[in-house]
Amino acid sequence: PGRSAQAKSLRSGHYLSGPDIRGRKKDRLERRRGRFVAHSEVQPFQIEMSKTGKKSILIASGIYPPAIEGPTSYGRTLARKLSGDFDVTVLTYSPVWNFAEDTKEKFRVVRVWNKVPKLIRIWNYFFQAFRLARKADTIYALNAVSAGVPALIAAKISGRKFFVKIV
Repeated sequence: PGRSAQAKSLRSGHYLSGPDIRGRKKDRLERRRGRFVAHSEVQPFQIEMSKTGKKSILIASGIYPPAIEGPTSYGRTLARKLSGDFDVTVLTYSPVWNFAEDTKEKFRVVRVWNKVPKLIRIWNYFFQAFRLARKADTIYALNAVSAGVPALIAAKISGRKFFVKIV
């Protein structure tokens, strides 16, 4: 009887949502589909932002399309979901100056050329983060080091709220 109840639960879809290993509620179905990967974290962030009444967000990312790694789809999905309710700007390192698909999005993408020496690249990223932070209400970094540290310093200097995603 236990086995049939388990199979019935799997067919009904109850396993698709609920707490994950750490006890946080996640939508497992959307996490499995690449284009919906950010949904479970967007809604709490939107609720928190709506309480403060702030409308402009800077997303600091270390990687973004046209790169093909996993975090690129997360950053794009997050920006797309948030751009419905907020003014979103994405700051990222990039091997290209311009990407044709950026003009099709509802949000702005600012790229920092990553084909320069590391210290110059980090300085350029910080300068852009500081420039964009003055116009944003909140800064959300998608990694803790390459994008997070320059964005954190820019947030502290400009007096903006700062969030970082740690996996």
